[in-house]
Amino acid sequence: MKCFLNIEPSEMPKIFGLSASLLNRKCKPSQLEKNLHELEKTLRSTIITARDVSEIQKYGTDPEEIAIFYHGSEFADSDLKEEIVNLSNELKCKKSEFSRDEDALESDLLFEKQFRYSSEGVIFFDKPLRCLNAVCETFENLGLWCACTAAEIYLKEVTILCDRPIMEKYQKILEKVQKFLEDFIKKCEILLQKNENSMPHKLKRLLEIFFAVKESKKFINELPHISDVTFAEDPEEYFVNIKQIQEYSNSSDINVCSIVFVEQRITAYVLYQWLLYMTEKYPALAFLKPNFIVGHGRANFTETSMTEKKQKEIVSSFRKKECNILIATCVLEEGMDIRQCNLVIRFDLPKDFRSYVQSKGRA
Repeated sequence: MKCFLNIEPSEMPKIFGLSASLLNRKCKPSQLEKNLHELEKTLRSTIITARDVSEIQKYGTDPEEIAIFYHGSEFADSDLKEEIVNLSNELKCKKSEFSRDEDALESDLLFEKQFRYSSEGVIFFDKPLRCLNAVCETFENLGLWCACTAAEIYLKEVTILCDRPIMEKYQKILEKVQKFLEDFIKKCEILLQKNENSMPHKLKRLLEIFFAVKESKKFINELPHISDVTFAEDPEEYFVNIKQIQEYSNSSDINVCSIVFVEQRITAYVLYQWLLYMTEKYPALAFLKPNFIVGHGRANFTETSMTEKKQKEIVSSFRKKECNILIATCVLEEGMDIRQCNLVIRFDLPKDFRSYVQSKGRA
């Protein structure tokens, strides 16, 4: 806006913008008018909205909202989680020791800038710690299968770091994290073999929604009440005869266009992989054609990073109905031009009211 400070009002460009929510930060009702005036002053603009709520409803979306409840994580206090937390705490202690070590100079680290010594501590530890924290959070919220998938991603990243020139003391730390992730994956695989249908209740509830879509032959017109759909431990038991269901409705008959909003990039990726796995395990879900999309900001990990070009390709495939389920971070809440959806799922709760309004506007 500095470019327009000394321009005459008559020469100012006239831009028309639409937004469901103008403020990003939290705002008390008493401060709303003041904040809006400040925004008008900053952008040299005028904010206009309808006074009559009924007028807005004529043009805005008014989708049916259904709250789906799920039980808390069954994995919160498991031994596997404790192992992750212990190693993470060990790395934090070492980071603290290294940052106090007068001998830990910038010359110690021979590779990328992101691993150089800083006055705030040894940045080297940040990436391994992010790996462990992400695996722990995924395990706690999404269970064994998703945690195992996340660990496989981070194992690749840590292995790449181990192959680079680095001082021995840092090499040992990376090798320890590498060995831990390898063991973690093996333990997850063993536990999954013992209990193949192990699935957090949150994921079961997500499957219930998609099975409810399957149950409706014309999804747009006959969406069943999600609250009426229940399952035993194994969602496939919901169908007494899977062949009858397949005859009832072909995958091509189901017109679903859905976005599943999540908070973290890693959640978007592992949920996408999990849905691919579910479509193979349950033939009734063959109509799902999932993909995932995340922001193209600073990329920390290869698998969960995304270029602007890749973003456009995925959005294009969504418009063309080549994919009908998009697992997305907040990047799809606004801005991108995508087709209207008939099913929007907030898998992770919105951080604020603005996020809620933006995601609701996609339905």
